[in-house]
Amino acid sequence: MAKFGPNRQWYIAGYLSKTLKRAVMRVVKKKWDYVAVVSGIPGAGKSTLARTMAKFVCPWFDQSYIAFDYNDFVKLCDNAPEHSAIVLDESFESMNTKVSTSPQFQKIIQHLQLIRQRHLFVFLCLPNFFDLSKGIAVFRTSHLFFVYDDADGNRGRFCAFDRTAKRKLYIKGNRFLDYYAWSPNFKDRFIENKNICDMEAYDRRKLEHLRSQEASIKGKEIKLSFKSFYRAIALALLAGYGSDEMQKLLTNSSFTAAFFLAKQVLNHAGVELPQSIKIPLPVRRAMVAVGKYEAKFLTEVYELEERKQKQARLEDKELDSLLKEGLKEEKAEKTGVSEEN
Repeated sequence: MAKFGPNRQWYIAGYLSKTLKRAVMRVVKKKWDYVAVVSGIPGAGKSTLARTMAKFVCPWFDQSYIAFDYNDFVKLCDNAPEHSAIVLDESFESMNTKVSTSPQFQKIIQHLQLIRQRHLFVFLCLPNFFDLSKGIAVFRTSHLFFVYDDADGNRGRFCAFDRTAKRKLYIKGNRFLDYYAWSPNFKDRFIENKNICDMEAYDRRKLEHLRSQEASIKGKEIKLSFKSFYRAIALALLAGYGSDEMQKLLTNSSFTAAFFLAKQVLNHAGVELPQSIKIPLPVRRAMVAVGKYEAKFLTEVYELEERKQKQARLEDKELDSLLKEGLKEEKAEKTGVSEEN
């Protein structure tokens, strides 16, 4: 372990310090930027390692240089001094899905292309390196640091892949998400260095962000649930249910899971729907109206699909008849040839 900091109070792995010193030389003297991925399962220590590396390459790094979402990241990249280190924490909403398909993460990657002249150090804390697109995983990032624990659950271990090793790992390990498909450049240990940043402020910001993220996800779930609810109504209308039967379905304790989910959503939205009370007439009318609209749309889709299938059956019959005629002609030709002989 090598020591660094004003009073040499922090520790960093020896090989890692040499790797980061070369990165500092490239950024400061050769005018490059530096982007690294820190990957591993949640809780393994990605943020801890990323903060240590950020502090090593940028002495003024603190909790204010940690971003949790796209807006934070853009603001930091645009306003931070040259040669600053920025850590993108994995705890923002886009990490709940595949990284490469997340709109928010795509915006972050796009912004990375625009800030090369800023000559920054960027550390991306992600749960899975293989979720990245090929262009980012292989070409845009300089290193991959994979954080893991041992068989007893002890944290503080990582392995490092440079650009060449990272490319071979991505190609050979992508199919089975295998981080052992290619040998790393080196393996080493890390520890949690105290006072690199104000951890109370960091935890407070992270908690606030997680709460706002939870509220955002709930809002999306409500919208999706309403959409499923309207589709369920449309399917019921297609099945021939009238308004009275719909009323029974919506107030009966034995209705299907789709209606049960919809009822929960309506309750969450402030529309009280106890078992003994019917849905208010304006609400029922609005739902039935939306259901009829979607029922009409679904009917049109169903009829179009029926026409397509009918056309395909006709084409198959025509093809069969043509084949039969061809076989008959071929048989007749063979018969004529045999008679001539």
